Amino acid sequence: GFGFHIQTRNGGHFVKKLKKNSPADLAGMLVNDQLVGVDGVDVRLKKHDKVVEMILSGTGKGKAILVISQKSDSEADMLEKFIDPSKAVPQTAPQGGTEETDRGGS
Repeated sequence: GFGFHIQTRNGGHFVKKLKKNSPADLAGMLVNDQLVGVDGVDVRLKKHDKVVEMILSGTGKGKAILVISQKSDSEADMLEKFIDPSKAVPQTAPQGGTEETDRGGS
């Protein structure tokens, strides 16, 4: 997966969780970034399930995610993050445990 979960709140789609060293983390995404576009398509008025579907479609390929990143209470930047799943840092499972899989968008 891409290593992040989104949550829909206040009419927007926001990064809720971000896995360390995941493709999303390495692309510079941050918790609380607001997703506004996926591969050039505006997602602000789309339902949560549709946004997740758009992110997961074509898994294995990179995704261009347009986010609004809140720098402070009064300042935000709109940035495009290109998430490349081939750039993930391999994670090893602890002895006797299993590695949690992350589908990237729920």
